[in-house]
Amino acid sequence: MKTRSKTQNLLLMITLFLSTASIMGGGIISVIVSRLYELYDAWAVNLMLTGPGIAGLIACPIAGRLCDKMDKKTIMLTGYILYAFSAIGGAAVDNQIYMIIMRLLAAGICYGLTSTAAMGIITDCYPAENERGRIVGWYNAAMAIIGGIVMLAAGNLAVSNWKLAFAVNWFSIPLIIMIIFFIPSCPPIPHSIPNGAATKAKGTKGWYRKLVPLLISLFLTGFCYYTITGMIDLYVSGNQLGNSAFTGLLATAGSVGSFIACSLFGFTYSKLKDKTGIPSYILLSAGFFLLAFFPSSILALTVSTVMGLAWGNVYSYWWMRCTVVVPEEMAGTAIGITGTVNSICGFPVPYFLLFLKDTILHTENIAATFPVYGMILILVAAGAIIYTARQKQTA
Repeated sequence: MKTRSKTQNLLLMITLFLSTASIMGGGIISVIVSRLYELYDAWAVNLMLTGPGIAGLIACPIAGRLCDKMDKKTIMLTGYILYAFSAIGGAAVDNQIYMIIMRLLAAGICYGLTSTAAMGIITDCYPAENERGRIVGWYNAAMAIIGGIVMLAAGNLAVSNWKLAFAVNWFSIPLIIMIIFFIPSCPPIPHSIPNGAATKAKGTKGWYRKLVPLLISLFLTGFCYYTITGMIDLYVSGNQLGNSAFTGLLATAGSVGSFIACSLFGFTYSKLKDKTGIPSYILLSAGFFLLAFFPSSILALTVSTVMGLAWGNVYSYWWMRCTVVVPEEMAGTAIGITGTVNSICGFPVPYFLLFLKDTILHTENIAATFPVYGMILILVAAGAIIYTARQKQTA
């Protein structure tokens, strides 16, 4: 890839960072969900909420494989054009089947295409590991802050008419233009075959082995953390800590913590490398135990911020590391698989929580279930410590 000037590099980073709005824009339905339940069948609204995750399961690995076979810029541009069509027109027709289809496209298929291609472009444009780590951190930090802006704008637009929430997606039009002009061509990286086909086969054989432990830690940690982000309102009400406004404040605190950690990720990763996730697992585990045994509004606010810090750090680590532990020519596939695991780890959250609360512990307060999540994260931390130690010995 040819050398970029400082201006070209700045415009590339700005475009990539702004492109995260499509990832977060798919969630604007959350600001109008109560209205949707009033207007449409419950099964249809539920599918609007959960359907994109199913679509993402399909789109992420396909997009990842495509990134290893064709120009990543083309994939990203295609995803954004589809997003503009399906997200802007998300409520253009007052019909629940139409809205489900648009949701599957915008927040599922397009999410898989744009997010996977963006991470692949970062991998190609920033081959040095430390520099890539810094850009991945900034990318996720931008996602956190831009997501807050998008949701705030959608909520205000929906005050007079719920359909206006979808108008926030007009941002995708100038983004398409920016992608065309400021994202460089990123063709697939050819296999290195210095000694013929036998060497090529040997180089890619077992390419996934170092990726598997990373994905296991992602699934288990994501499953635990999404319990906090998705069910924290039950904790607030169950412990009489406040109303929905306080729940929103806890979510904001977590986002701020995540933004800070992502912004500093380049420095953190340069110092800790494959051990970067371990402090996060420990902090997240401690957070669950503190919330379980010492429920209070001040502690909840503090812990939410710290858990947001831990999550931002380890989330950036997974997306960075998945491109490092595989051969260059398989990076796109690894990114797609990582996106798939990230999509599915939230599925068991409500079912497992209800099973623990009602069947195992027979409690009405979900705080009683939190030590279980704390123990899961202790096991993840222990596994990561043992694995990195063994990798060092092997090296």
